[in-house]
Amino acid sequence: MGGAVSAGIDNEELVDNLKAAKYIKTPLVERIFRAVDRGDYFTSEHREQAYRDNAWKKGNLHLSAPCIYAKELWGVPCRHP
Repeated sequence: MGGAVSAGIDNEELVDNLKAAKYIKTPLVERIFRAVDRGDYFTSEHREQAYRDNAWKKGNLHLSAPCIYAKELWGVPCRHP
């Protein structure tokens, strides 16, 4: 899954694209996505792939597509101050 959203050049653009595609539906989920840069979880040689809406795997490292995380977070009951 994934690939439903245009690639961004950085985390901010990826979040903007996920929001425009209606994967990010609440301000809380948007804040979470903006606070956690997906690129921080990629190896340096693969960081350019971080802002695509695709799953990524390298050895034991696996990241699902950002749209999948957005869907899952939307379903988690969250409370914030």
